[in-house]
Amino acid sequence: MNYFVEGVQGAGKSTLVSRLAEHFPKYRVFREGDYNPVELAWCAYMTEAQYGEVLARYESIREEIIANTHTEDDRKIVTYTRIITDVPGFHKDLERYEIYNGRISRAEFEEIILGRYARWSGDRSIFECSVFQNIVETDRFLSVPFFKTS
Repeated sequence: MNYFVEGVQGAGKSTLVSRLAEHFPKYRVFREGDYNPVELAWCAYMTEAQYGEVLARYESIREEIIANTHTEDDRKIVTYTRIITDVPGFHKDLERYEIYNGRISRAEFEEIILGRYARWSGDRSIFECSVFQNIVETDRFLSVPFFKTS
């Protein structure tokens, strides 16, 4: 059993996730911005070259970036919103490496997201905003609906 908590801003998603986590202490909790097996909200998705450039550009917080980096195949995924820093422009800069809101082609988007769902076979997880809030919302920026309805 897995729980997927979705809703509009201010609906109490985070509160519900916290309560579910208390009720199911053996479940793994994935909040927005966490490294997540199905979703990449608030995560930078970079090639090795892009990652190297980011590390060079932000030398003062290099270790924090590395600590918040996960490797998948030939990509680096940085949970950049988990890095608390006052370095000017850092969060805005890494936001441009996200996959949502038309930042990549529809084909790339489908390959990444559908691939993540296909590889995932987890159980006992609680997810905050891992389907509708980000993936389907991004669908509005794409020319053809991501989820087909009959």
